[in-house]
Amino acid sequence: MADHEFKPFILDLPNEVLTEILDRFARIGEPTKPILFVCRRFYQLGIPVHYKRLKLSSSEHVSRPKPRLVELQRTLQKEPGLGEYCRDLCICSNDANDSDSNDRNSGENHHGWDDGDWSDGNSDDMDVDEDNADDMDVDEDNADDSDPDYNPDKFPILQNIASYLTNVHSLEIYGGLGMDEDGGSYSVKNRDTWCLFRSFVARMPSLRTVSLRGRMHGQLDVRELMDTLKGTSVRRLILHGFEFAPIHQWTPQHSLIRFKEFGPSCINELDLELHPETPTATACLLEWPETLTSLTFKSNCSGQKDMDLPRLGSMLRKHKDSLVKLSIGPLAKEGMGKLFDFSAFGAMEELELVMQQIVPNWPAKFGEEDYSSLLPPNLRILKVGISGSGNDNYAHFDGRAGSWLRGYAKTAVRQKVPLREIVIDAPVLSSKPSRSIAMLLWGRLDAPEFDQYWGGIEALEKDLWSMGIALTY
Repeated sequence: MADHEFKPFILDLPNEVLTEILDRFARIGEPTKPILFVCRRFYQLGIPVHYKRLKLSSSEHVSRPKPRLVELQRTLQKEPGLGEYCRDLCICSNDANDSDSNDRNSGENHHGWDDGDWSDGNSDDMDVDEDNADDMDVDEDNADDSDPDYNPDKFPILQNIASYLTNVHSLEIYGGLGMDEDGGSYSVKNRDTWCLFRSFVARMPSLRTVSLRGRMHGQLDVRELMDTLKGTSVRRLILHGFEFAPIHQWTPQHSLIRFKEFGPSCINELDLELHPETPTATACLLEWPETLTSLTFKSNCSGQKDMDLPRLGSMLRKHKDSLVKLSIGPLAKEGMGKLFDFSAFGAMEELELVMQQIVPNWPAKFGEEDYSSLLPPNLRILKVGISGSGNDNYAHFDGRAGSWLRGYAKTAVRQKVPLREIVIDAPVLSSKPSRSIAMLLWGRLDAPEFDQYWGGIEALEKDLWSMGIALTY
C-alpha cells in the first residue's frame, strides 16, 4: 500500500473482491488490525473479517481479567452486532502450555481477533470512525496466570462474550477437557471447562463443527461428550490428542444399549486422531451418528493389540450405504496384514490406507480377491501412506510399492471400478524434485537411489496413466 502506483488500482476494486482479499489475508495468519486503519473503506469492509475468527484464552482472572478480554466485552456491549460476524471461535484453556501452541496453530487459523496480538493502531492518523477506533486501543498489560486470586470456577467474561456470538459455526476448545490420567475424575479446572463448553454449545444454535483438542494425555469420557452434543445441530466432530476413558464393567453389547439413551446424532463427519483408544468407546462413538459420511481414524495404537482393520471395519457396517470418505492411519501392529472387505460400501468414493498395514511383509501373496476386498464399487480416489526412508524398499516404486499399486489399479480396471486417481503420501517424495535433490545433497540418498525411486515413479505414472488413472504425490 506504500506504493502510490498501486493505490488507485486496489481502491478501484469492487467491495466483493476487496473483502475476499482481506479474508484471505486473515486466513494466512496476518494481523488484520493495521489494514483497518488504511482508510475508511478498508475499515468498513475489514470489520466483519476482523471478527470472523476469534481466538480467546480462558486464563482469565475474576479479580483482574485480561485487559483484552475486558475490551472485547466492552466493544460487544457497545456494538452488539459485531458478534454476529464471528463464525469461528477458538478457546485456549489455561492448561495449554507454550509447547502445545504449535500444535494448536497447525490447524485452522484463527487470527481475525486474537487476544494475544491486539496491538495499537495509531488511530489518530487514520480516517475512521473515532468511536469505533477507540474500542481498539487496548492496554497491553497481561494478567499473571500465577496470581493467587485466580479462580478457575467461573469464566464470567467469556460467558458474557459468548452471549453475543450467536452465529458461530465452528467451535474449538483446546485443552482443559481431559480427566486425570488415572481415569478417575476431572480436576476442578477441567470440570469448569466442561461447563464452559456446555454453555457455549447451548448459546450457539448455528454450530456445525466442534473441535476438541487435548494435550496428548488425559482421558475423554465419551458419555460426557455425547450428553453435551445430543440434540444439537453439530455435523462435524473433531477429537485430537485424547485417550478414550475405559468404560468399566460394561461389555461392548451393554455399552451400545446404554448409549442409545442419547438418541441418534446428526453428526455425519468424525475426525479422530487419538492416542491409545478404547475399542468399546470407539464402537459407541461410531454407532452414535444416524448417518456417517466421512471418517478419519488415525490412532497411535502402538500399545494396543485389538484395534485392527477387521475390527474397525466391522464397527462401520452400519454406515456402509452412507460412508463416502474413509481415512485410516496406522493401527495395531499385531493386526498388520489383516484385511477387511469394503466391497459392500457402495457409497465410498475416497479411501486412504497405510501400505505397511496392508502389506507388512514382501513378497506376499496378494491376489485379486485381496485387492477386491479393498475396492469399494464406486471408489474414485485411493490415498496410500508409505512411511520409510529412501533405502526402504517400500519407497522404491519399482519394487513392492509399485507392484502393489499396479496390481490394485489393474483389478480396478477389470472390475470396472471408476478409480481415477491414486495419491501417494511418502516422506521421500515431493511434488518438487528440488526437495529430493536437497535430500541427495544431505546424504540421505545416494545418486543411484535418487535415480531409482524417481525412475520408478515415472514408470508407475506412465503405467497408471495408460489405465486412465492419474498419479499424484
